[in-house]
Amino acid sequence: MKSSEVVGSFGSVLLILAIQGCAPQSSSAPKAAAELVENTEVFVGNDSYYLEQVGAASHELDADIEIGANARALQQAAESPPLQDAPAAVESEPAVTADKKQPKKPQAAKPKATKPKPVDIEFVLTKSQTISVGLSAESPKARTQNDEKTFIPASITKVITTAVALRELGPEFRFKTQIGFDLNSLGQATNVVVFADGDPTVGVLSLRAGAPNRMQEIVTAMKAKGIREIVGEIKMVSLDPRMDTVTYAPGIPDADLRECYGSLATSFNFRANCALARVNSKSGFQWENSSIASFISTELETSPGARNSLALDPILTPERLFLGFKLHGTYVAKAPRVLQLRLPIGNAVNWYAQGLISALKTAKIPTSRLTVKFAQTAAERATALADLNRQQASMIVIESASLASIVEATNKPSDNFFADSIFKAVGSRRGNSGDTLAGASTAKIKATLDYWLRADGHGSWANDLSFKDGAGLSTENRATPRAFMAVLRQISREPTFPAIWESLPIAGDDGTLANRMKQTVADGVVRGKTGTLTGSYQLAGYIPKQRGSVIEYIPFVILTSAAGRDRTLVRKFQDAVVVEMAAAVARDP
Repeated sequence: MKSSEVVGSFGSVLLILAIQGCAPQSSSAPKAAAELVENTEVFVGNDSYYLEQVGAASHELDADIEIGANARALQQAAESPPLQDAPAAVESEPAVTADKKQPKKPQAAKPKATKPKPVDIEFVLTKSQTISVGLSAESPKARTQNDEKTFIPASITKVITTAVALRELGPEFRFKTQIGFDLNSLGQATNVVVFADGDPTVGVLSLRAGAPNRMQEIVTAMKAKGIREIVGEIKMVSLDPRMDTVTYAPGIPDADLRECYGSLATSFNFRANCALARVNSKSGFQWENSSIASFISTELETSPGARNSLALDPILTPERLFLGFKLHGTYVAKAPRVLQLRLPIGNAVNWYAQGLISALKTAKIPTSRLTVKFAQTAAERATALADLNRQQASMIVIESASLASIVEATNKPSDNFFADSIFKAVGSRRGNSGDTLAGASTAKIKATLDYWLRADGHGSWANDLSFKDGAGLSTENRATPRAFMAVLRQISREPTFPAIWESLPIAGDDGTLANRMKQTVADGVVRGKTGTLTGSYQLAGYIPKQRGSVIEYIPFVILTSAAGRDRTLVRKFQDAVVVEMAAAVARDP
């Protein structure tokens, strides 16, 4: 097989890798995996040559990392420093958004600056006793292996979620926060209603999705409307009551539920719904804001013992509704363990309200006669919405950055929280209102995937793809390489594809590919999405090819199942293969 045959006719490239348990090696076995990088050439079929290779394995920026900060903190023997007094709710200053970016043309391949290091691709493909590989391409001479095998897609799920959202909602879709009120001649606002629809960017610093000081925006707009005081009750009401509770998808490990990257979006989001807590093994939790404690329950099941030995578990109902945390274990009475952790808090509506009140105080708008009520029952919601509909003339509307910008802020760093908010936006706006929110979202994504597979001529592969969440944290998500490839092919034909292309990390330049494939033909040219869960290290994306005035986007998929110790080897192999594919595409006339 010639190297150019790996990419066949360049219509698509499909590669999968499955790392299996170690098998006994015979005396005549090829070199061990540890020897591959330094001591062997690259072989593809009968061709042998060297490929540029990345240096040390990069620390992936994927939010779904294998060991979170809180897991490490619980493992450490040293006490964490005491929690400082929490500052008032102040958000970062606004940053310039990336709203109006145009698709970039493929860049010219960068020259190789150093002598390449070899990776034996042929060995990994066909001879390794610890690695089995599947390869599929549209060339009739190309090998096809394992393209029907199912893998856990991890964060490449975000490509599916964001592509469906762009198709259903449009690149210019914006989340909207609406504030209605009645205003008298004294500048007193009454019957204030804050209506939220799931904007994930409130209080979040993100150069791509904007860094809005949302509370300051609201207060500034209130002053512009003539409000000098707020009297009575502020009613907080959500677009969709299904967003008021936090329910985790099946297959998301409990360990992820106690990390910031595992926090989920609701209608009222504030600082990605993850807060600082001082956890004392003897006295319990102290949150950075007292409003958090009023919404999330925490249980303390610790007792005096010979040593500090603690564990932190999420509290879930059988339906996986998130209720809080349980701290259990033993502590040394004279020196109990104190940890400082950032933990998901579930619904942030109370924290959001406190942030608004703090901004009102800073702006010197009196709040002494102000109370806050979260409309939860059907009757409370009906009253709040009736007030809002009556207050159209005096309403304030605050918009988020465009969906295209938020998608970029999702895929570049692999942001789970943004992905979950987009996932829920699809379900709440385009899904079945009679279903659960997760059910509505997954059903709409499933219907779109089925449509793309039929359009690709592979409707029979509908059962190859199954997604339980929008971020890719669930280990029950499933994908075959052939079906994922077909979907990527169809996504590239969507009118909204430019927003997907702009959102993908650029090899060697930014996002989760910033430190991969540097100083190779792929550097600055290839764009892809990484995925990382324990034992699953994925890579999927596109290689651009300029053909006259048209840019063709050639998809590739590399899915793996591996032991954690092989993570670095898998990524080096992935990079080597993508570099060779990019070189072959560049050589094609």
